[in-house]
Amino acid sequence: MIKVTKKISKREPNEGYKDENNNRNCRLNLSDDQNMQFQVFIRQNKTFTENFSIGLIYKDLEMKENISLIRYNSSHHQHRKSNESHRSDQSVNNQNEDHHLCPHIHRITEEDIKNGNFNRPRR
Repeated sequence: MIKVTKKISKREPNEGYKDENNNRNCRLNLSDDQNMQFQVFIRQNKTFTENFSIGLIYKDLEMKENISLIRYNSSHHQHRKSNESHRSDQSVNNQNEDHHLCPHIHRITEEDIKNGNFNRPRR
């Protein structure tokens, strides 16, 4: 589903970003040739502007479920404990480090789908 060609059908808001809580948000509603519905979301923290997420959601109209297929996250430096130091050479795939300290990707897995975990794919 991620690789399916999609077209923008609607942008929310029409221009710029919408302020919600402490974030700036933008959503693009998408569809493909088979009438499958998707949404891209862009979220940026207003306090920590380097903290953002961009994701792709599949909107399953039969199940009435939004399924988060993939989400790209920046590092979340404000979650660090005060005694931790940031290393710029941390790998995105380094499983031994807290994944919030470096940019990372969440992808839905078969296990997530089997467990009904549609909105918060594991790392």
